[in-house]
Amino acid sequence: SNVTKEKIDLTEQINKMKLEATSQKGDFETSLRQREDDLLAKEEDFKKLQRSLEEADRAKNAFSQSAQDSQGASSQKVKELEGQISEVSEELRVKKLELERAEKQVSDKLNESKQFLTMKKMMQTKSQQVTQLRKRLAMYEPPDAGIQDADV
Repeated sequence: SNVTKEKIDLTEQINKMKLEATSQKGDFETSLRQREDDLLAKEEDFKKLQRSLEEADRAKNAFSQSAQDSQGASSQKVKELEGQISEVSEELRVKKLELERAEKQVSDKLNESKQFLTMKKMMQTKSQQVTQLRKRLAMYEPPDAGIQDADV
């Protein structure tokens, strides 16, 4: 009958909407995981630079001690190490800024990404459509105990 056919059509539409939502959710999660991986890589680079800075600082301190014993030749080495420390410090500062920018960018992109906003809007629209379809279906027959809101 027409009511049964319409009920089947409505059920198929609901299932199609579920599949579309699931697919877009998977795409969004993949994109998010990639951004998190990029952020972790930048954090690891930051940690390596920090360790390099600490090693250079220890080397400078050790070398400064020996420089007191023989200032003539050692003073050049101290200057070289100080230059290296300055370079590493500048690299560390730059990496810190990059890390902060990357963290902010990941956060901003997550909340403002087209995928996220599109999925959010689509989920709202689909929810409204499902509600409307259920109301239409309820006009023809009482609600089916097997279909719950959690199924959608």
